[in-house]
Amino acid sequence: NKQQWIDHLQMDGPVEIQKPEPQSGKSSWKIQGTQLVLTTDKAGNADVQIDGTPAQIHLADGLLKGKTIRVDQAQNLVWMNDPGEFTVPLAALNRRNSSVEWFKAPFCKWNGRMQFDGETCEIRGDIQYEGGFRTSPNSRPGTLATTSERTANPSFWWLVGRSNVLRVKLDDKLD
Repeated sequence: NKQQWIDHLQMDGPVEIQKPEPQSGKSSWKIQGTQLVLTTDKAGNADVQIDGTPAQIHLADGLLKGKTIRVDQAQNLVWMNDPGEFTVPLAALNRRNSSVEWFKAPFCKWNGRMQFDGETCEIRGDIQYEGGFRTSPNSRPGTLATTSERTANPSFWWLVGRSNVLRVKLDDKLD
């Protein structure tokens, strides 16, 4: 059950907020920009706007970067109406017993806009993307491969491309 804790907060920069990991002291996430505006609703959901040159959200080895980043927790939305880029954290992709192992984190750069609702990411406007993963040739769709199956005769895939529209749908919705 969420509780409201800040009605409205505005920070003019440079702005840097981070959360260190208790064990290592390294940052688990970091927000950087020139301005941050945060409001919360009665349920405690945050609505955040980060502006910058660029505005950035770091999460582990992942990064979201652009002119303005918006996060609406109540609607479970992250979006940018301007050009930007992201790198997906490898830890979010490489799950135990998966038939796919990413060795080059997916990277995407666009000149239009991006919206992510926790399940589907839609990007528009002169998109460039790349990434690399390997699969187990013995795995079947819908089944999970063991570590030994993934390492025995893997099939390597490099994704490098361009498009005007890119939609990626996740198996499990993120909250």
